[in-house]
Amino acid sequence: MAEKDKKYDKGYYKPKPIEKYKRPKIKPDYYKPKPIEPKGIFRRGYESFKSGPGSPFDPIRKSLLPAQWGIFLIFKIIGWVLGIFIFVSIVIFIGNGIAKGELIDNIQIKLEEWGLSVPLTRFFDRYYSILSWESALSPEEDVFGFQGSTETEESDFGLDIESFTPRESVVSTNEPILTRSKIKVGEIPEDKQIELNFENACFLELDSDNFVTYDADPARALIMEGMEGRIFTVLCEFEGVSDDYVGFLGTREYDTKKIRFLPKFHYNNQKVSWYPLIKDVYSSGDEVSEPTWNVKKGPASLRLGSSESQPFYVDESGYVLYVNLKVDWQGDIKEIKNIELDTGDSIRLNTDSNFCDFKFSNGIYILKSEVLDEANIDCTNKDNLKAYAKRIGVPYLSTTDCLEKLKNEFTFECPFVVNNAESRISQTRVTANADYVFEMIRTTGIKVVKEEAVA
Repeated sequence: MAEKDKKYDKGYYKPKPIEKYKRPKIKPDYYKPKPIEPKGIFRRGYESFKSGPGSPFDPIRKSLLPAQWGIFLIFKIIGWVLGIFIFVSIVIFIGNGIAKGELIDNIQIKLEEWGLSVPLTRFFDRYYSILSWESALSPEEDVFGFQGSTETEESDFGLDIESFTPRESVVSTNEPILTRSKIKVGEIPEDKQIELNFENACFLELDSDNFVTYDADPARALIMEGMEGRIFTVLCEFEGVSDDYVGFLGTREYDTKKIRFLPKFHYNNQKVSWYPLIKDVYSSGDEVSEPTWNVKKGPASLRLGSSESQPFYVDESGYVLYVNLKVDWQGDIKEIKNIELDTGDSIRLNTDSNFCDFKFSNGIYILKSEVLDEANIDCTNKDNLKAYAKRIGVPYLSTTDCLEKLKNEFTFECPFVVNNAESRISQTRVTANADYVFEMIRTTGIKVVKEEAVA
């Protein structure tokens, strides 16, 4: 027999039976490949990162794999580099400014250019009041903060100073300073004309106590419905700064002067209506509603309402009506002509109260003359500023302080009672109408050098 046949007989080449398919067993976790662990300093950093102190980002930190942690580390290093770069830049800027004596001037000018001067002033006033336990807040913030619900109606008027720039950024003493402004007309109310007044709109601050104003060209401009989108230019020409008002500090070779563009316009018939709930007598089933306010936007926001819950009941006391006028645009309220209140037949103001800023005249309520006189303080009159500073107990009040603190927000109040109401809760209407002169403000700076320095 052949050798091959002998092997077959012994079972060497006997085919194996076909086994049935068996599902492979799932290997336990210890068979899974281990992630690549970082080595050396990266390993120590990763382990420290995973076991670091608790924080809001704990779940994210502890779930990161080594590769992901590496990406996180890269971004962290980039963040630190950017942070150090910004910090060094700020230090260099401050140091350079201190060396040249121009830091405070530049900061003040930039804050005014960006419209941040007034908000920051209010913030630090609030901060000071907290630290000193004194109230430096406006009455409405200090007492109730307009708590409750507010319904706001957007403005139907728009006007913007797009730019205000000097023709030359550096001038010598006694050299005329030329600036140009571009004004863009936005939305104009129907059947309404707005006259822009550019008289004394060019303002040059010589020092903290002295300034000069000049008329712009043109002196006036009339805008009306249909002029939306129009852009026009207004020019200012200053006579220049004399040597007497140019001082130098440190290594600085120039003096920075602040110049402003202050166009004014008369804005009237800004109305807002408030709809309080009233009822004749209280009953246990009456549903109490939170305080309500109504606001009409404009160059200044006109707010009307009360800080008390509703409904208001007939012949009950303890109710106060508030009218708040607060600047919305970059600028200030130059003059309040009047604020009128129409309360209808259901509500009557207690004008005899010392807390009331209104009087009754020709069927409506208007501001008392002494209230208007106090609101319309002239911030450019030194005698007025001295008298007002003495009255409120501060040693000094500058024109800028006056504009920022006394011309940006006004609150008027008066106690009221409900004369008559239905036996069920119903609404009545109170309307306020504001009439004021608004002054827009744009600020920039110019460097003045003495003539011999230029030569």
